[in-house]
Amino acid sequence: HLNELQDRHHVTVQFPGSRSYHQIGEPENSDELANAPPENIVKVSGSRSACEKAMKEMSDRPAPQEQVTTTITVPLRYVHSISQQGTFFRSLRQIGVQVDQSQQPSKAVSTPRPPPPSGGASRIDEEPTEEAVQWQVIENHQNGEEGDSEWTLRGRDQAALDKAQAMIEEAISQAQGASHVGFLTLADRSAFPRIVGTKGANVSRLRNETGAEITVGREDNIIVIVGSESVIEHAKSKILDIVNNSNRPRGGRSRDED
Repeated sequence: HLNELQDRHHVTVQFPGSRSYHQIGEPENSDELANAPPENIVKVSGSRSACEKAMKEMSDRPAPQEQVTTTITVPLRYVHSISQQGTFFRSLRQIGVQVDQSQQPSKAVSTPRPPPPSGGASRIDEEPTEEAVQWQVIENHQNGEEGDSEWTLRGRDQAALDKAQAMIEEAISQAQGASHVGFLTLADRSAFPRIVGTKGANVSRLRNETGAEITVGREDNIIVIVGSESVIEHAKSKILDIVNNSNRPRGGRSRDED
């Protein structure tokens, strides 16, 4: 907007600290500014009438509105999950809200891995997979950091602040709900294309239907499912349905059809 003002009045405006500030010389009204802090003196150069009009427009502008602020407490163990590698904070900035965190997790986030087979893994021989699959469940966030972080939200208005607070509270609730991680290990990757679907359509549908976060391994036979205990069990069942159907011979009849 400064460029528009300069073009409109055919003047040059220099703020303290700018490269050309001291090249303009002393203002004509320097006597009136004797008691003004130097860092508050803006120089306007041009014809007298143009300078007067530009200065009047600048002085008539309302002072910038102070940002509204609020704080919200976020458990440190959920911060990595909420931030989504920075995506969540970008979403907040898009609605005009900045976040200052009093504390960040000191531990780097680690990708959950299935426990060793001796850790109580169960084999699943559900109809009619020819080779059993393996299902292992661990608690999520079990190595999460203790303590809380105070997030100070700064918004352009109360509406933006309220929306940001609701987004954060929902994200905390989702992180709390994602209490378990299930590892579904298949005998091979032959069913993976049907699980994923064209451009990820099937796995997206499974996520929407079950509420679970589902990640299909690209280099192994493991499907990682995150959610509450009941949610991950539901998602596992849905995935095994796809596996079982893909293992049936074409034209074969399912048990329900007998």
